[in-house]
Amino acid sequence: MYGRYYEDGRPEPFSSNPLISRAHNSGAGSTKALTYLLLVGDPGLGEHNARTGFTRSASTRESEIKGLGHNCAVVRISDLMDFRDALLSSEEINGGIEYYGHGSSRDLYVGETDDDYTNINSSNINEIGQVPLLNNIILQLYSCSSGLDGDKSIAQMLANHLKVDVIGSVRDLGFTGERGVYLHGTTARPPESGPLYMTPPRQSDWVRFSPK
Repeated sequence: MYGRYYEDGRPEPFSSNPLISRAHNSGAGSTKALTYLLLVGDPGLGEHNARTGFTRSASTRESEIKGLGHNCAVVRISDLMDFRDALLSSEEINGGIEYYGHGSSRDLYVGETDDDYTNINSSNINEIGQVPLLNNIILQLYSCSSGLDGDKSIAQMLANHLKVDVIGSVRDLGFTGERGVYLHGTTARPPESGPLYMTPPRQSDWVRFSPK
């Protein structure tokens, strides 16, 4: 399940949210190396340009995962086909999947063009097809408001289609240099170097969606 790489039983430093904490500690005591897949979307254009934020956040997670002896693949994606191909072509994913990129309550804005498959939403999600290698894992969406709108949210749509649990936020995310600490105010800026994380204003903003 998502976060199994906290196998050494350390107290969860990420969140006081029981949902996230239980997921992170679910593999305590395991000695098997797990495989994780991190998907990184396009940075965006104009005022929505996240520059290197998504890439840095994924790199931070990659370092954590590999530092605990697990396997991790980081894949850049720009449309639905890239998303699908990454799921199908990766080794067996038995640790977790994480998406870092733009989104909204009903879309993942994977790319930054006007092509039909740039975004993933209700109009094209079936084009992902079946992904047989996903088994008892969790998909974490590090994108804005992916859990908003409940049963109509992109988080629930992905849970239904991929047959896995999905964790999404009901609010927008921000970049921060300290795990789980949201930066407040219009002048707040994350550090230009070092670890980078994406987090909502409150850890209780994360919601877990199961397939229906």
